[in-house]
Amino acid sequence: MSKYLRYAGISGIIAVIVSVIYIVFSVVYISKLSIQPFWSIHILLILLLLVSSLIFYNGFRLLGIYFHERKLVIIAWLGFLLVIFQTIYAIFGSKVPAQHIPGLAVLIYVALGLISIPIGIIFLKMSPKLGPIASTVGKLNIAMGIAMASVILMPIGLLLSIVSNVYESLLLLKQASLINNTEVQANRTGKRKS
Repeated sequence: MSKYLRYAGISGIIAVIVSVIYIVFSVVYISKLSIQPFWSIHILLILLLLVSSLIFYNGFRLLGIYFHERKLVIIAWLGFLLVIFQTIYAIFGSKVPAQHIPGLAVLIYVALGLISIPIGIIFLKMSPKLGPIASTVGKLNIAMGIAMASVILMPIGLLLSIVSNVYESLLLLKQASLINNTEVQANRTGKRKS
C-alpha cells in the first residue's frame, strides 16, 4: 500500500505542476487553440492532468481504506467522477459555443468546492491519526471549498486548491513512509518469530 500512496503523492505534485502549466498555456494561447499544434498541446496537458489526478485521488481512497474511513473512500470516488467530467468539459467544452453550455465550468468548480468541505472535515477529524499536516489539509480544504462554492471568491479558491494539493501530496508521501516503516517492522518481527 505504501508504494501506491507514494505514487499518489508524486502524482499530486505532478498534477499541481501540470495545472499551473495548463492555466498559463490556456491564458496565453486561448485564441490559438483551434490551430492544430496548440490544440494537441492542450489535449496532452489535459490527459496528463487526468491521469495524475486519478492517481492522486486514489491515494485518498487508499487512505480511507487503510484507516477505515468510509466517507473518505466515497469522496475519493466522487473526486474520480468530477475529474472525468472536468476532463470531458476541458476537451469538448472549448469546441462548443459558450451559449450552449453556460456556467458548466462554474458548476464543476462549485461541485469541487462542495466536495472539498467534507474532505476538510474528515482530515480535521483524522488529524490525531495522521498528524498536524492533516489539520492543515483540513483547514485548507474547508477554506477552498467555501471560496469555490461561493463563486465570487472562486479565484481565491483556485489558488487555495494549488496550495491544498501540495499539502495533500505531502500528507500522502508522509503516510506512505510511515506505512512502509510499519510494514517493514512487521516483516522483521514476523521473520524473527519463524
